[in-house]
Amino acid sequence: MLFLEVLLFAIIPLASSQFFSPTQGRELWRIGETKNIRYNIKFTQYTIALWQQALAGGAANLGPVIFRRSPREPFLSWLCSNMPTIDTETHTETDEGPVKGFEWEVQTYELDLDSSNVFFFWLFKGDPSAQGNQSAPGMSSAFFNITDQPVPSSSAVPAPLTTTATTATDGAAPASTSHLSETSAETKSYSYQRSGPVEMG
Repeated sequence: MLFLEVLLFAIIPLASSQFFSPTQGRELWRIGETKNIRYNIKFTQYTIALWQQALAGGAANLGPVIFRRSPREPFLSWLCSNMPTIDTETHTETDEGPVKGFEWEVQTYELDLDSSNVFFFWLFKGDPSAQGNQSAPGMSSAFFNITDQPVPSSSAVPAPLTTTATTATDGAAPASTSHLSETSAETKSYSYQRSGPVEMG
């Protein structure tokens, strides 16, 4: 697969353009989940692709195109501009305003999850043929992690109850003492402490 240097200083700033989801909190997404990708952009024609960040940094693996918006034909644009705007749950069907988001099923396609679990979206102006062209205006989302592991179980195993009996030697009634043995488990999680792609203000 093709690897390209991600030169953050070469990204052309886009006024009032940004991703709202994924957030900057390095979210953990599980394969098969459905995520609502949200953003703001002024382009009427653009493409969004999934990229895989190299763990060593400085490079990214180009992934598949997951979303594309193309402009309408002139007549259809005129027709829509003379009709009431119909707002749907995921996008706006007019050329006056851009699509604001879409639902995406989390998956890695042919990208190797074993080589890196760090991903981001790359939105760029134009059609998919501009994929990887760093001179094309574009912006990146925050990094997010993808895992194929199931959600950890939160059920706890009851601690065993141990009872021991002691017998008095002076003729007194025997007394019994109960001891509760407790067990605990510590879970540690690790995250990559690296800066994500630059958000365009």
